[in-house]
Amino acid sequence: MKRSSIFWGSIVVLLGVMLLLTNLRILNGNAWRLFWPLVIVLLGLWFLLGPSWKRKSLDTIQSTIPLEDTTSAKIEFHHGAGRLEVNASARLGELVNGWFTGGVSSEIHRNAGVTDLTLHTPSDIAFDGPWPADSHGYEWVVGLSPEVPLELAFKTGASESVLDLSNLKVTRFSVETGASSTEITLPANAGFTQGSLKSGMAAMKIHLPAGVGAHVHVQSGLSGIKIDPSRFTQSGNDYTTADYATAANKIELMIESGVGSVDLF
Repeated sequence: MKRSSIFWGSIVVLLGVMLLLTNLRILNGNAWRLFWPLVIVLLGLWFLLGPSWKRKSLDTIQSTIPLEDTTSAKIEFHHGAGRLEVNASARLGELVNGWFTGGVSSEIHRNAGVTDLTLHTPSDIAFDGPWPADSHGYEWVVGLSPEVPLELAFKTGASESVLDLSNLKVTRFSVETGASSTEITLPANAGFTQGSLKSGMAAMKIHLPAGVGAHVHVQSGLSGIKIDPSRFTQSGNDYTTADYATAANKIELMIESGVGSVDLF
């Protein structure tokens, strides 16, 4: 039986038990306030105990996707539990060159110079705890091409992500992450870049390269927001560098954060 089935089955059992006790008038309506706290407790136990239930070694494979006639590319990363590292280390003539512990599945479509590529973990497990196979989870080190403009989308789970976009020609990017740690270095020489960062229970560190102008809008819940006051002027929920209007390279960034911390410097 898949461990994800056990987890979601437990949630269904909990829901059924609470409905039964309510119908028997053992619980009153106010007891439903306990449901989501109990779900969060189960989730925490799953994170802590899941790795000890099933351990196996993960193979590491190397994969290369050639640039071919690509003049621009859209690349999506669907990475679950583990560690994801992305940089500009692809060699001349390569769109992607990476090492993938736990394997990788890819879908690629090329049309008139535009390449659409999706990389995801080779699993149909919808939820498998923070470390799906051993104490390290899926570990990807992925080099992208610095030769062509890129649109990047990162969708990660309970993971650690180190995204160095500084030497890439990123025109647009998005990061959606859950309970994770994410460190991202923004593009240094890409002209105009639009980006969005959405996180749940996460810690995010964002590096803005020297000489790059930025306008940042922040929407936060219970996050601790730290934005370098020597580089940014604040106006409500907006932060802008002094050189944003005139900078040759500039970034427009939206940050939405729930529970966690956000550092921008």
